[in-house]
Amino acid sequence: MNFSAVEGEGFKYYSKVMQPQFTLPSRRTIARYCFQLHLDEKQKLKSFFKSDCNRVALTTGCWTSIQNQNYLTLTTHFVDNEWNYQKRIISFTVIPNHKGDTVGRKIEEVLRDWGIRNVSTITVDNAISNDVAVAYLHRKISTMNGMMGDGKCFHMRCAAHILNLVVNEGLKDKHLSITSVRDAVRFVKSSPHREAKFKECIEFAGITCKKLVCLDVSTRSNVTYLMLEAAEKFQAAFDKLEYEESSYREFFGKGSPPSSDDWDIVRAFISFLKLFYEATNVFSTSQSVSLHSAFHQVSALYCELKQANMNLNGVFASVCGDMMEKQPLGSGENNVSNDETTVGRPSLMARADDFEQHLEEQDSIDQKNELGGFYSNLNLMEDFELSEDIIAEFEEISSTARRGSLPSQPQPSGCA
Repeated sequence: MNFSAVEGEGFKYYSKVMQPQFTLPSRRTIARYCFQLHLDEKQKLKSFFKSDCNRVALTTGCWTSIQNQNYLTLTTHFVDNEWNYQKRIISFTVIPNHKGDTVGRKIEEVLRDWGIRNVSTITVDNAISNDVAVAYLHRKISTMNGMMGDGKCFHMRCAAHILNLVVNEGLKDKHLSITSVRDAVRFVKSSPHREAKFKECIEFAGITCKKLVCLDVSTRSNVTYLMLEAAEKFQAAFDKLEYEESSYREFFGKGSPPSSDDWDIVRAFISFLKLFYEATNVFSTSQSVSLHSAFHQVSALYCELKQANMNLNGVFASVCGDMMEKQPLGSGENNVSNDETTVGRPSLMARADDFEQHLEEQDSIDQKNELGGFYSNLNLMEDFELSEDIIAEFEEISSTARRGSLPSQPQPSGCA
């Protein structure tokens, strides 16, 4: 809302009804109050960083607007004096370009302005320029003795971004069904006339769902899931639109509108992509710490991929194969980004495979130990030259005890 809203006739009438004795300040006064509040809060946070805050974690991202302006945002994550998790955006600024040196120097400038010296980690996506920026910051923070330990964990890669790359790798040039549904949604959203015609088809089909179809961004798998999940509910309306709007089929060119088989495949993809959508939401949360859940989330996804990949007749056989080859869900030794950047440390799923193998080996060791104990008891019985009847009775008692009950003992004669 603009500051000038306080000078609008509607807002003045609203304020007069709510409190006739209240005198509305001008937009300039409101702007001055808000800016002063910003300066006061910034000073409080600076004082906290300099005196009470032991260490902060950073997240940063860069993007380009539709006006071709390059932006950078820097967020701090820390624990306050009451042991509450906090996050604060300390910079939202325009930068000349996305080069690594430019990003690194800008972050250094912001950290100096806020008096932040001790940084535990910085989380970025997998762009090559970020590797250069992080390396620059690593050197600068090390010279200020602000690095935690030896700095091996200083550079953290965004798990949500990596999951997005994995899904995009699997969906790339694979299934025309998703492309067909995307084109159908694009047709509906391309003009007010077509959208109105689509609403008529919804009413004619008797669809009561209040959701609206949304067009995805082809590089964002979580938005693709939302598009498919919404569009699937309007299958009957899309089928009706094919007969009601002549330009609908022409819009697809050499292709065709979604068929019943395409919708069946889309429904299968909705269930499949929902796993990645939920995991991405867990990783992207800003209200709680999510690092400890990363291994469990990615391990669960990996198990689903392995199971789907084993079904050679399934829809996802080739899709899951490509996803598993894309790091970190593959079993290779390096994390590979979209720019083919590698990091020389085992991937999460390589660790998952190692852990699974460890459990199998441990089960095997336990079984061997149990058999060894059994044979030792058997040898002990032979050494004492126990009779076969005693050995049989011992085995029966042991078996019954494992089931949770002992055989009834014979009562001595003369007892009630």
